[in-house]
Amino acid sequence: MKINTEKDVIIKLYEESLNDVIWTHKIQATLLDSYTKMNKIFKTVKEIIVGLSGFISVIGIYYNLIIIAIISSALSCVAVIVDGIFRIGSYEEKIKVTNQNVNELWLMKKQLSHNKEYLKSDIITWSEAKLKLEQATEQRKEIYSKLETAPNRIIKKAKSKLLERKDEEINKELF
Repeated sequence: MKINTEKDVIIKLYEESLNDVIWTHKIQATLLDSYTKMNKIFKTVKEIIVGLSGFISVIGIYYNLIIIAIISSALSCVAVIVDGIFRIGSYEEKIKVTNQNVNELWLMKKQLSHNKEYLKSDIITWSEAKLKLEQATEQRKEIYSKLETAPNRIIKKAKSKLLERKDEEINKELF
């Protein structure tokens, strides 16, 4: 009977760990979506500024309004230089890192799910499952140390996305 009790405890620990990973994965995936959207917006705005500046410069030259052409060209140059130096609106590195974190969390979620099912089906013993869970916990700590803190709006959006889903991975204990 003791083995069954230990098995039940390990299964419960897997469920708790899995819930935490699912929640974190959804937050990071939502953060990734936000970074991707913001990156697209900033690139579009920069292209519009450069395009309009060129257009206004041509109009200024055509109507012999050289000062307008010079100011417009200067604005375009400043926008490109400032973006190049300070990387304002560049989310590419954040997108890369967050995407890697999302992928690692997804893989961890799959491993935890499989190990939990293996334990339930007696494919692995509770002691093997416990060892795998301890290893996963260490791996999770490593992944979590690389995560960027998500703003409250991202957390709310992730929560709403999780609540909308009606699949088996959503555990009632999440909320």
